[in-house]
Amino acid sequence: MAENQINSLLMKLIHALFKSGLPVVAAGCLFNPLLCRAAEETPTKPGYSTDPTDQEACQRQLNVIYGAIQEYQRRNQRLPRWLSELTPDFIHDPETLICPFVKKTGNLKKWREDYVMIPVFGDSASSYAYEFCTVPIQGLPSKTIRDYKRLQMEVMGFGVPIVRCFAHRPVLNLAFDGTIYESPPEWEDNFVNSAEDRDLSRRTPEYRRSCI
Repeated sequence: MAENQINSLLMKLIHALFKSGLPVVAAGCLFNPLLCRAAEETPTKPGYSTDPTDQEACQRQLNVIYGAIQEYQRRNQRLPRWLSELTPDFIHDPETLICPFVKKTGNLKKWREDYVMIPVFGDSASSYAYEFCTVPIQGLPSKTIRDYKRLQMEVMGFGVPIVRCFAHRPVLNLAFDGTIYESPPEWEDNFVNSAEDRDLSRRTPEYRRSCI
């Protein structure tokens, strides 16, 4: 399939899902079920915090990460492939890439066990989900998760998250424009038109099957 046909297909899927009110992550699930797991699964153990103090500490750290990403992009004219590329030149302390709550658990590797098979968690040095990684999309080897996220931005704007922290509930999202906002595990639900649309996205069998 030609690249322009792939782009057209992706855009049609995104537009169709967005107009229907369904979470746009469903398009990613069609190509790679592991993308859907990032949106749907929560740890089976108490691996997340609901404490506002933990959330504030993480937000401060996300702001540091955002500044480092911006400086990296300014110098290199591209985004990093993984957040760990920000160290040591742009982030001096590598533990900045680990959520403060995860640090308190004392075991990053153990915390990551619930997410280790999800592509956006592919950076073993970080607890954060890097949504603009360059992992190829399953079934579309010429396209990466970053390509898909850029197409999402064409529909949903700069609110598309570049970094997410699943160590909190609600989940914390660092948007492409630097805004930090809360969301359910499916951040796309923040962009649907109504509660009715959100409920529909939970009940649609086609959406659920695409995530298996």
